[in-house]
Amino acid sequence: MLNVASLASLETYGKHIERLVTQWPSAWGLIYSAEDSARAERMAKLRRYFTVEAGLGRQVPRDWDQRSPWSCLFIQLAKDDAYWAEKVHIPASAWVAAGAKGQPVVATEAAVKAHVPGLQDTVPLEDDSPDSRKRQANRDRKQARKRRFQSDMEELRKLRQGGPQHQGQSSGSGGKASGGKGKSKSKDQAGTPPCFSWASGSGVCGDLPPGSECKGPVKRAHKCRKCLSPAHKDADCPKA
Repeated sequence: MLNVASLASLETYGKHIERLVTQWPSAWGLIYSAEDSARAERMAKLRRYFTVEAGLGRQVPRDWDQRSPWSCLFIQLAKDDAYWAEKVHIPASAWVAAGAKGQPVVATEAAVKAHVPGLQDTVPLEDDSPDSRKRQANRDRKQARKRRFQSDMEELRKLRQGGPQHQGQSSGSGGKASGGKGKSKSKDQAGTPPCFSWASGSGVCGDLPPGSECKGPVKRAHKCRKCLSPAHKDADCPKA
């Protein structure tokens, strides 16, 4: 649009980068780094080189124009096989041959790391293998279960410290709850634990009417612990 480079030169360069991505799809990060360095550094070096060669009367590309060099430079950059071999083809081939583990690096960087003992990357690479993701998922599930258990125990502790009224209700229903038909249920028909606070009439859910939503940190079912009915609490249960 600014008439800095011709459309044909830009398309030639763009198709070259597209071909690299097609050849090495898993090494796209390496290609991105090489392409960015090509426009920021390599293109400036080619410009200085052609300027010096033209000043000495030596052979330069036919489309070279020192006053408008960018069209020629984009085309010459796409043809610079030595640069793309060093920055993309060789490191990508070595990376694939090594099992495509870790992050592909340029050959010069790998040589420096191999000859300098103790040299490491500033940021350690993350293991993104399927096994590592599976182990992380298992750890997340264990942590979630641990948090739910701790929340349940904290809620139960608060209910046990609810005062004489709660203790009297618990002891009054404990005689029949210890065996037979009056035994308290630990889960309802859907597998959800009943809310101790609502069923006993104490705590954060003690004053809520039937059918209301649980206010505890872990959402539980507002049902009678004797017959699992949502219409009444433990003290009003006909089976108590």
